[in-house]
Amino acid sequence: MTSRMTGNWLDSPQGKRVRKWQRELAEVLAHANLEPRSKKSLREAEAQLFQKALADALGKRRGFRAPIALELDFRATADNPPEIHTVAKNYIDLAYRAPVGGGRLMKDDRQIRYLAVSYTLKMTAWPSIFVRAARMSGFHEDVRLAREIHADRDVDARREDSLDESLDALQRWEAERESLVSNYGQATFAAHHRLHVIRIQQAWLSGTERLLHSLLLDALSQPNMPPSPAMVLGGRHWPALDINDLYKRFLFSPTISLSLAPLPQKEGQGEEFKKAVKDALTKIRAAHPRLFPLYSELAVTILLVPPARAATHHNATADLDNLARKVMPHIHGILEPPTTQDFSYLENVRDSQLRAYFEQRAKIARRLPRYHVTRYEVVQLPRTTNDPPEGSVRLVLCDGAVGSTFGQFVRNTIEKSNPR
Repeated sequence: MTSRMTGNWLDSPQGKRVRKWQRELAEVLAHANLEPRSKKSLREAEAQLFQKALADALGKRRGFRAPIALELDFRATADNPPEIHTVAKNYIDLAYRAPVGGGRLMKDDRQIRYLAVSYTLKMTAWPSIFVRAARMSGFHEDVRLAREIHADRDVDARREDSLDESLDALQRWEAERESLVSNYGQATFAAHHRLHVIRIQQAWLSGTERLLHSLLLDALSQPNMPPSPAMVLGGRHWPALDINDLYKRFLFSPTISLSLAPLPQKEGQGEEFKKAVKDALTKIRAAHPRLFPLYSELAVTILLVPPARAATHHNATADLDNLARKVMPHIHGILEPPTTQDFSYLENVRDSQLRAYFEQRAKIARRLPRYHVTRYEVVQLPRTTNDPPEGSVRLVLCDGAVGSTFGQFVRNTIEKSNPR
């Protein structure tokens, strides 16, 4: 009787809140007011300060030994900052190469099963680095809770700036091109035309991101159970059903995610993998004429299905941080996501205060890299029955302007359902 009552209480809203609170206590949250740097530019004193911040956050704990979910948030103020994947790799290495008791967050980077990295450039007055780490088992519990909450909500299909509305507005603008250019000039027409395109891109990217988050709730919250056996019921033959594989098929729909490449299986296949990634990104760009060239900021999610069997050697590409290092440079080079907005229209801004503001922003932009992804995530998905033995890598293009990571989406869903 006591056991049954305890079980019922744990599944009650109050019990779920207590379990969520217990998981939060097990998280590691660290913060350091440091400029994010690459390995080459990082000074030893800065590395030690970062590791001290981790040590303070760990307290008496000795770091994680099981799989983890790791989230990094970098806010840079320096000119010409390093690329996002370079910064992330540097601080991940520092997190597991620190001495035990001196900020060692984990044994090695192979423990990372979910990685989210956000990178803000010259938008804050001071630099900072935030770290959030949790057991992957706890992260999955949060995902399951968020899925329950999300399933109970009434989904509002309306969007303030939907893709269809944005496309219609662009078509109307283009239909009036001759009269608009005659009345306002070519420069003004071009500036407004670009604004319409930005709205289309943001609507497309944000819509894809919302659908991705919803599908990830399903894909990551299901227990890894074997498929149900085939059977004959009511005189009809019913094939075996793998619910996990079904959710993944939705996630792998070409309207959501785009295939990049199978993982290398042998030493020396790294160049083949890079070429496959470059070819796939080139095709992605050619297939979406309304999306490219990009004027809106971009975030990306990389979906990794690991190989069926671990290779005899350590496959570095299957490590989430190393996989990002192999993919992100080609996203910058081929998809060309802009770091900031275009300021070519400055000469047409007549308001002196507004012009001064944009001139200041343009001055800052000249000291930033030309292309920049505001955040990336790498999500390792559980293998299901129809996955290829070599594994696979897929890409989702998301909203880099006002979107969020999947981890943030999970936390926000739970918080909104139970405000403190």
